[in-house]
Amino acid sequence: MRRQAFVAELNKLKQNFVHPLKLAALSGKTCYVTDEGEIRAQDLRIPFLANVLLSLKSYAEAQGVSYRTKKGDQWSRIQNGVRVRHRITHPKNLAGLAISKEEMVDIEFSFKWFLDEVESIFREKGVEIPPPVF
Repeated sequence: MRRQAFVAELNKLKQNFVHPLKLAALSGKTCYVTDEGEIRAQDLRIPFLANVLLSLKSYAEAQGVSYRTKKGDQWSRIQNGVRVRHRITHPKNLAGLAISKEEMVDIEFSFKWFLDEVESIFREKGVEIPPPVF
């Protein structure tokens, strides 16, 4: 989604001014200057949840919809779900791979939140969403 938003912003350059920092963030790159005075690109490190929010918000904007993602009052549950994701993808020990029932509830909540956000963007765009088949 971030890549599509980046392309949409590039296409706007022909018509309107687009903030260069927004383009840089959507490209996933940043730059630095070497000791020889040359400009070099490097990957931009965006924290996972910040990247999710940037991607959703930018995608909605690129699609021309007014819907904007909000954290909401259950944001801590999403943060908990992401902490579990980080823990199991980068385990420090075997115990780190264990997932409690409470954590599974937060993971399920996080996944549903993300799908609801994407669905809201699609619905406003006029895309018909089929009912879930769980």
